[in-house]
Amino acid sequence: MANWFRIRRMCPPGKFLRKKPGIQSFGGFGTAGRILVRGMVVEQKGIVCVEETDKLTDNLRKMKRRFLSAPGRGVEVEATLGEIKKRVRTDDQGFFSVELDLKDLPQGPCLENGICDVKLELLHCAPGHECVALGRAHVPPDSARFGVISDIDDTIVYTFSPERLRMTYIVLTNNARNRLPFSGVREFYRALHDGPGGNEKNPFFYVSSSSWRLYDVMRDFMRINDMPPGPVLLRAMAFTRSSLFDPRRHDHKKLRFMEILSAYPDLPFLLIGDSGQRDAELYTELARRHPGRIPALFLRDILPNPRKRETILRLADRAAEAGSELHLVDTSLEAAQIAAKRGWINPARLPAIEKDWTLDEPDNPVLSMLSKTARGVARLTRPVRRRKKRARNDR
Repeated sequence: MANWFRIRRMCPPGKFLRKKPGIQSFGGFGTAGRILVRGMVVEQKGIVCVEETDKLTDNLRKMKRRFLSAPGRGVEVEATLGEIKKRVRTDDQGFFSVELDLKDLPQGPCLENGICDVKLELLHCAPGHECVALGRAHVPPDSARFGVISDIDDTIVYTFSPERLRMTYIVLTNNARNRLPFSGVREFYRALHDGPGGNEKNPFFYVSSSSWRLYDVMRDFMRINDMPPGPVLLRAMAFTRSSLFDPRRHDHKKLRFMEILSAYPDLPFLLIGDSGQRDAELYTELARRHPGRIPALFLRDILPNPRKRETILRLADRAAEAGSELHLVDTSLEAAQIAAKRGWINPARLPAIEKDWTLDEPDNPVLSMLSKTARGVARLTRPVRRRKKRARNDR
């Protein structure tokens, strides 16, 4: 069965009719007995194709399409896998999720290669409209010894999420082809996927607080940079100021983590994130809720702040009480060396990880200017933010 990525590539950019419906499949994950697939019904002009020749204006135009395309609210979608069929209805933002019970499905190619291709079809579609997509659900093989749940922003790819102006510039003007991964992360993740035995195919799950509207950017980035295959789990959000700056916007990550851990109760997990936002607090809480299930937490130190490091060290002590190791690392090579000592990767892979080296930071004068501007705005507004915080605490 042709994969969803190639089907999406067939759509010619700029040729979509307004209000023409389409299905954006987000894929999913599961086991031999149950899989979960998510997706979105949206104007087909919002399902864009990434081209090698895309320039700044193309990126801006396509980003506008992603976020400003009207969703399909309250429409029916039918999921089909073999003889199994199930219908669901989209929510107010056009999102849907469908859970399929595979206990009665004969063992076949769908489960042998670790991928279940689910046909997603928009019912009551107008004649002449292409309202079909494929949802790819990842199923870990029996050879897997552990799983890996990784953050994306500032863990795999440069986003500079603590600096809002810089982050916004990167998201709006870059695409999956010109965004840079961190040094060594590609080979490190491949080594974890292969495991010390070399062919364990340990499952990967990529979780971010970014909007589902950026799904194709994230997924194409993983493919272009040869990251281990795995579902990309993002956030359903309205594109408003309150949702962008909601202090609880990272709670969705906790729900996705709990969803993954409950789906594979017999599989231990390594968690990988960064020190820029709330990963340290979230990962420590998960380790304490699931003692013995999470042997290690890796945090990339992107904010060399003494107070933040002191907080992380205190959290490391709490994680140790639950049988987990919290490691604050500067590079992927440092994390790989720890993983090799603990037996999670083959030590012979370390030279390749060290060789897989990119620039530590994009040499872009516009990014530098935005970074300085963001820091200046933060300094000017810090007293105001402190007064507002004290006022909320007093209430």
